[in-house]
Amino acid sequence: KETTLGYRMKPLMDKLSEMSSADIESFVSRFPDLKGHWSRTVVGKLTGLGIINGMNDGKFYPQNKVQADQFIKMAVLAMGYKVPSTSGYWAEPFIDIALSEGIIKEGEIADYTKPLTRELMARMIVRTAMKRDEKPDDKYDQFIIGKISDYPKIDDNTKQYVIDGYSLGLLQGSDGKFNPKNTLTRAEAAAVIIRFIDVNERVPMRPSEDEIIRTKDSLGREVEVYPNATPELFTIAKAAQEAIPKAKAR
Repeated sequence: KETTLGYRMKPLMDKLSEMSSADIESFVSRFPDLKGHWSRTVVGKLTGLGIINGMNDGKFYPQNKVQADQFIKMAVLAMGYKVPSTSGYWAEPFIDIALSEGIIKEGEIADYTKPLTRELMARMIVRTAMKRDEKPDDKYDQFIIGKISDYPKIDDNTKQYVIDGYSLGLLQGSDGKFNPKNTLTRAEAAAVIIRFIDVNERVPMRPSEDEIIRTKDSLGREVEVYPNATPELFTIAKAAQEAIPKAKAR
């Protein structure tokens, strides 16, 4: 989409494209507690872009819980906004922008200084992405649902956000779970933000070749079938499909 957001983000995108591995290493080396951490490159990129920084003691604390206001700040800066400092509550200008952009809804967050849950993060990052990306169609919705074992635990008003987040490659779970009620770490928040900025960092959830059955519908049109919330049925159908050529060969 050629939008105001795209123009606002262009300086960030240009700076990121010019960033070398040495630059990233230089940015992240200021945080002694990130040595060997999986988020090292991600944090280095966002530090170089001026989107994140460490704590007053010079450490990043990647495993600490990220607060709602901290994530909002990252999202707003990732959208290319230049936000002036304030003499009051530091996050108020960022929250005002997030509300005006529709990234968060009035009354959605009771306390901005509390740790952010993963399902609230999903709503926020997908709303942010929808200002830049096309909304994904529902082609893989049932496949994605079948891959999230704790999908029923996600709030009903958040389920589609999570599906879209996986479809766009913004979200990733752990061991087949999304863990919607868990809080988000600072490192995880950085990973989500870089996926919003850089589409090359995304891994959209799609079925692999062995998770596809190609067949025809009642009108003779080619269709693809994927596992869904009842993967056992797909396993049976896949086995049956693979058995047909063997049976014909006898």
